[in-house]
Amino acid sequence: GVALLTGIVVMACGSKPHVPTDGAITAYLQEVDEWAPEEAEVGRGIRRVLESRLVDEAEVRQQLSELEPRINAQIERMAAYQPPAGLDNIHNAYVEAWRHLAGGCRDIEEGFDSGDQGLLAHGQQALRDWQHALPAVAEAIRDARAAESNWGSSK
Repeated sequence: GVALLTGIVVMACGSKPHVPTDGAITAYLQEVDEWAPEEAEVGRGIRRVLESRLVDEAEVRQQLSELEPRINAQIERMAAYQPPAGLDNIHNAYVEAWRHLAGGCRDIEEGFDSGDQGLLAHGQQALRDWQHALPAVAEAIRDARAAESNWGSSK
């Protein structure tokens, strides 16, 4: 009943449920902008860790000890946020990139603790993955905006 009525109302309004509105995308971008300063700070720390090539264990551990609370707080903020309709997949990918980053930091620490080079390599790759995931999320948002524009102009 209610689902069918909702579907009819959505169709009558001329929007696809899976295509976010321009307003929804704008609201999401405003939220992402609020996260940007912390993201930039974490990015600088990740860059320092990667540039070290994990040679100076004490320095890397220091960087990670400063990064981990920031990363965890960012994950909490992002996980608590409910994205607008149609942006769930993008938001979930964004949160998952941060969780993968947190796991990479743990892998590096565990790799230092155990001497396991595989964990160190996996951790480094997770940090690189995070660096690449952020532009991919931005591209997905641009694609969503383009899809909304195309859908809106074809109504």
